[in-house]
Amino acid sequence: ESPTLQDEVVPSAPVMPSKGLGFKGLADLSHMVQVAPVVKPPSAQPLVVPQTSPLNGRGTLLTQERCDWIAKQYGEDVLDSIRVASATKDFMILSGAPGVGKSFLATQLLDDPNSERTLLLPVSATWRGREDLLGYVNPISGKFEATPFTQFLRKAGEAWRKGDKRPQLVVFEEFNLSPPEHWLSDVLTITQLSQEKDRHIHLGGSDNPDENRVFLSPALFFVGTVNNDHTTQPLSPRVLDRVALIPLQLSVRSALKRVGHHLEESTIGAVTDLDRILAPRGVCFSIRTAKALRDSQASGLEPAKALDLILLQGMLTRVRLMAHDPTLETLLELSQGWVDRHASEFPRCASWISTWQETAQGDTDQFWA
Repeated sequence: ESPTLQDEVVPSAPVMPSKGLGFKGLADLSHMVQVAPVVKPPSAQPLVVPQTSPLNGRGTLLTQERCDWIAKQYGEDVLDSIRVASATKDFMILSGAPGVGKSFLATQLLDDPNSERTLLLPVSATWRGREDLLGYVNPISGKFEATPFTQFLRKAGEAWRKGDKRPQLVVFEEFNLSPPEHWLSDVLTITQLSQEKDRHIHLGGSDNPDENRVFLSPALFFVGTVNNDHTTQPLSPRVLDRVALIPLQLSVRSALKRVGHHLEESTIGAVTDLDRILAPRGVCFSIRTAKALRDSQASGLEPAKALDLILLQGMLTRVRLMAHDPTLETLLELSQGWVDRHASEFPRCASWISTWQETAQGDTDQFWA
């Protein structure tokens, strides 16, 4: 038979008193019950985060005069982006199509008319390691052969330690011609550190610590200019995580205004339409195009004829027609629509675009520059 509740034995259960004992019996058996002591939980202790002494005291990158100039030339949105970037990052990247004014803006950020605190450094497509940026240990003399970049870092470090907290600026022109994580790794790492004692790049070549390392001054700002075309390398997530990326765009009207040249509203509209059609191909009406148009007055040509030629030479000849490109059909359709509307104003441009229909039928890439 199945056992009843009375038949079950639970070893850990205390023996209960007989029915006649009542509460008195319970009291007499109190010595059989073990009561665990009440242990108060430890009071919650606040999490103590080690504090590091921030690198303070460096001046802001932009003076009020520079802010006013950027707002006038590039717009309030660009100014706001640069102000936030310079306050939160040591490194910012100016990106955009060729000719939008990236390099000019980068070199004008610092109020430094004599370029005493500015270094313009063109990046080479052959750069592969830290030696290309910093220098190398001479195998014969054993001494470190410093580059202009390392010399600039030394100068900036000396200024900081002497109490000169004014900002120092390094501009990397064509920043993504070579993958920066290969040759800029030391700088990308060190700029993340907040303690002055940690902000040294070790160079080698000497036992003297003043010679075998260089101090990365907190007053240093770095700016890179990048083009997004077939000649450059895409920036890696590691680099993008450490920089502030500021895209630059330039309208036809703004480019003309910046160089002080005037066109009729209808003509600006036609050029703007062409600019929008070609922009996805990495071709735009740039500052250089606007300057060429302004300077063409010295050629003696009629303004309309000069504009037609400049758009052909400076924009249309840069368009690449890639075989089997899925976006090619859209380009041909939009560009032919532009020809239908403006062929009488821009006969040379219209003739050039009309040849695209036949050229695009082949199986080879077509480009003219």
